Amino acid sequence: MTYRAVIIDDEAWTREVIKSLGRWEALDIEIVGEASDGDFGIELIRQLKPEIVITDINMPKKSGLELIRSIRATGSTAKVIIISGYDDFEYIHTALKLGVSDYLLKPIKPDELNKQLELCVISLDEASSRNKLQLEGGLQFELSSYEFMAATWAEAFNQHKAAAYEALYSDDEEVLDSVFNKIQRLFDQQDKADKGLSNKSDLIFIFYTLMSQLKIFISENEFKINDIFNTNECAFVFSQECTSDEMLYFIKSLYIKTAQSVKWLRLNRNKLDIGKIKHYIDENYQNQITLEQTATRFYISPTYLSKCFKNAYEEGFNEYLNSVRLEKAKQLILEKKLPLKEVGYLVGYVEQAHFYKKFKKYFGVTPGEMRESIKMNNESEQE
Repeated sequence: MTYRAVIIDDEAWTREVIKSLGRWEALDIEIVGEASDGDFGIELIRQLKPEIVITDINMPKKSGLELIRSIRATGSTAKVIIISGYDDFEYIHTALKLGVSDYLLKPIKPDELNKQLELCVISLDEASSRNKLQLEGGLQFELSSYEFMAATWAEAFNQHKAAAYEALYSDDEEVLDSVFNKIQRLFDQQDKADKGLSNKSDLIFIFYTLMSQLKIFISENEFKINDIFNTNECAFVFSQECTSDEMLYFIKSLYIKTAQSVKWLRLNRNKLDIGKIKHYIDENYQNQITLEQTATRFYISPTYLSKCFKNAYEEGFNEYLNSVRLEKAKQLILEKKLPLKEVGYLVGYVEQAHFYKKFKKYFGVTPGEMRESIKMNNESEQE
């Protein structure tokens, strides 16, 4: 069973680190939403009913502790993992009283995060079956969310939603663009009538209604969502600043990519374009990609992929993947003032010791030695 998770943190950087460190596919967890403050986080949890919530403590609007109190008051039994920079006994004590699964301190350690995610999955597996209302596609909502729509508005929205589904089969970007422009005009009409879709509930409901339809299309074509998108690529960050325009633009881009990708995948099930595989590595090096996973994605055997890649580029799949990651790590060390322990995580290395070992073997110096050398060179130039 796939469990749903949401990430709530006001720092985009922290959300990205969490997404890059988690063994989501291996643990069968899907990140279905993100929020940058406590208010949107509560609404996201209310509508999506995730089994796992990962939240910060100190956030705008409502704190992580207020968020937990709020969802517990509504009967939510979601497993909650707190990730915070506050090593404070009162925070920890209060969090434990609210029934959180664990309280992890920043900087996030991948083994600690994944251990807690695994414990959450084990606990959920052992829990009694849940009696929840589900919409098609596996995402959950409350039917009362449609109450904000006038009957005529709802009818028009459903017509455009159906048109968007049909347009997926045409692989016509102009048609999809036209459909989403019509949906946007519906939003604008609501605004003019002082019945705008400005509240959190409306935006979240419409987004996941359209996402549910997209998942159905992918499934009907006998593909999985991971065949189309990178890990967590479909997660939209809900915040006080987000608008209906931004949300619709985001999901329109997902529809366009899906239509194009499904068409390509169907045409290329039995063909191998080694250049596309190289491009796939270049675009996804920061994720936990492997030879086996990539071979599955391109419908070939790992042995055949390894042989073809070596013949084409005179280096193995893993050698090339490591070189891409390490060159990117060097770039981050040169250009960013990031903690060295986080550089490895951001380029796809889960274990810090493994990253340091690979880096020194490739460049002849450790990440720390390279940074110190750069610092000394800069100081000498200033003199």
